[in-house]
Amino acid sequence: MSAEQLIAEFKALSATERQQVINAVLSDEVASLPETPATAENSDFVEHWKGRFSLPESDPEDARLTYLLDRFSS
Repeated sequence: MSAEQLIAEFKALSATERQQVINAVLSDEVASLPETPATAENSDFVEHWKGRFSLPESDPEDARLTYLLDRFSS
């Protein structure tokens, strides 16, 4: 079957069926991707910047800052 035929059949499907096909294809593709372990280059980058930035003090009048500090600081 040619690519043009596949595309025509895909376009003939209902929106729900197209979404199911897309989800199936993408989930198969993501599952087949190799996991990328942390490389020495990545760990060098982390070590280089570790401790270089400080977090601001929490401000009770700034709800966004408080939320971000609570959410992302350890």
